[in-house]
Amino acid sequence: NNFEGLRSYLAGVQRLGILWDDLDDFDADELRIANESRMQLDESSTKVKLDQLDVITPDRVKTLAKELSFELHPHESLIIMGASGTGKSSVLRTIAGLWPSGPGSLERPALNHTMFLPQRPYMVPGSLRDQLRYPYPDRGVDDNEIRKVVEKVNLADVLARVDSDLDRVIDWANILSLGEQQRVAFARLFLRHPQFAFLDEATSALDEDNQNRLYKLIRESGIGFIS
Repeated sequence: NNFEGLRSYLAGVQRLGILWDDLDDFDADELRIANESRMQLDESSTKVKLDQLDVITPDRVKTLAKELSFELHPHESLIIMGASGTGKSSVLRTIAGLWPSGPGSLERPALNHTMFLPQRPYMVPGSLRDQLRYPYPDRGVDDNEIRKVVEKVNLADVLARVDSDLDRVIDWANILSLGEQQRVAFARLFLRHPQFAFLDEATSALDEDNQNRLYKLIRESGIGFIS
């Protein structure tokens, strides 16, 4: 009478057991990576400085950059160039702390004083105001400042689509083109004004005029950046 129920119960227990073992393996791997990472990190700096730092993939199999050193002071900028797959984005991931690294040292401001702009920005559900104030919706940015920045990054047509209503809620991820989403990311940057910005192909979907405009604006803003 209970055979079917027991069989279903056993299958569920086996699936949970496999999941439990996989999580144990994952925890062990995370601990191993943390122990193997010999990077010295200083998050209280006013500059970005890499000193003899090895950039390594999370599985510790491939070294993408060996003994990488550079120093970037406030208001300065740096461009990283290279063929696809050589580890340009990986340098930014290492600086952000998303990837562990090998030997060497890293200095940078705390993460709340930095901002990372990916190639495809995250579009939050909600109003245009929510969109532009992300990731700190509670910070005091008034509507006049938002409208000025929207105009500055050439997004006035987006504001016109919602009849200048900053509280209109629409599906921004599907309404905005990738180029418009990238300009939204720059609007967030200028509203937040961090010490340093890290641009990972953040203007790849923009035409040359808009790219030049945004880079000129970021230089005028005094935000230090790595692109």
